[in-house]
Amino acid sequence: MVDFFFIFTPIVYFFAYLIGAFPTGWLLAYKAGISDITHHGSGNIGATNVGRVLGPLYFIGVLLIDCCKAYLFLWIVGALSFDTLVIYASAVLLLIGNGFSIFLQGKGGKGVATSLGILLAVNPVLILYLCCAWLPVALFTHTMGIACVAGLLTLPYCAWFLMPYDTNFMILSFFIALWGLWRHETNIRRYCASKKVKI
Repeated sequence: MVDFFFIFTPIVYFFAYLIGAFPTGWLLAYKAGISDITHHGSGNIGATNVGRVLGPLYFIGVLLIDCCKAYLFLWIVGALSFDTLVIYASAVLLLIGNGFSIFLQGKGGKGVATSLGILLAVNPVLILYLCCAWLPVALFTHTMGIACVAGLLTLPYCAWFLMPYDTNFMILSFFIALWGLWRHETNIRRYCASKKVKI
């Protein structure tokens, strides 16, 4: 069993990146007649931009597929009895793949749907807690990106509250929060500029 995990863990990591890198939004937009979604709207391949260009059904489609592929991959890794550290490292690689897809020459999404899939696999209750931060910010700002950042930034606190003895997940939660903040930097600057807020 030790040899099994030693041999196959790198393969798990390889597929974690590839599955994260699978460009759902780009492919759905291409099927809908958009040759390259990165040249439309904000240039992002995520659910928000695809939905903005093609409509709400495409938003839902990209969101569900990206969320489900992350969730199912981590569920399978867990079902194969890999250590939680392997699961958490795979979660990191799912996000990196989503943000820097080898299929799109390093372009990618912002990782919100992938993050939801990760949290759904680790502890679904976390999503309910994050919604408590996401919803009021969404209603106040009417800006999906800002609301998502607000929700993700509460993740480390929620992780500490729900899973205080899981140090590795605490590290992962900080990574997810900072990743979301970094990937939404443009949205944050644009919103602050519209409100004449200096950052």
